[in-house]
Amino acid sequence: MGKDKEASTDVEAKDIETLSKNKEFLLDVREEYEYQDGHIKGAVNLPLREILGKKDSLPKDKDIYVYCRSGHR
Repeated sequence: MGKDKEASTDVEAKDIETLSKNKEFLLDVREEYEYQDGHIKGAVNLPLREILGKKDSLPKDKDIYVYCRSGHR
């Protein structure tokens, strides 16, 4: 969203710790109750159904790493 060229790249679970340590923007698009049950430390919760209405609050100057429960959202 914040890059000149939109691209999507899969990240493996083993890389999440490094992303978190580097303070990358981790976006959890699950519902709030799912987020409360457990999430990646430092991740921001914004349910998928709310993204369009709140897209201006997302960073435009860095990559956004999006995750959900199953990879289908």
